[in-house]
Amino acid sequence: MRHRAHQVDLGIPHPESLLGHPQDTKPSFEAFFERLTRNFTGEDVPKGEHPESLTLDVLLSPLEALAGCALPIEVPRFHRCPQCSGSGDVLPFRCAGCGGSGQIEEVRELVIEVPPGVRSGTIFEAPLDLFGISNLYLRVHISISAR
Repeated sequence: MRHRAHQVDLGIPHPESLLGHPQDTKPSFEAFFERLTRNFTGEDVPKGEHPESLTLDVLLSPLEALAGCALPIEVPRFHRCPQCSGSGDVLPFRCAGCGGSGQIEEVRELVIEVPPGVRSGTIFEAPLDLFGISNLYLRVHISISAR
């Protein structure tokens, strides 16, 4: 996914979402979403599945690279709907709490601290285990704009 970092002087930057640019997702958005969903449902998990990287390309300005910055990233987390206990139904109706999916999505924030003087090509890796995601890890690839 390709993202533009936020200027250092803006105060609190708006977080980027891991689901924000599906056309730029590596692996494909479908493969990413399938892996993400398996973390929370436990369904169709291949026996030999290993953690795979989810690459996020971030473009920093020269000032951001020189000064360093914080990159807030929104990470989706799913849990079983408490209203229907994950069934999707509150008989005789479809569950209004989850829209019938059985899952509730919430967003949590991960902050990658980019140190001052970072160079183009630097890669930061962050596990996503704290978000309940065990088969993906985040890989942030830094590029620096020409101006």
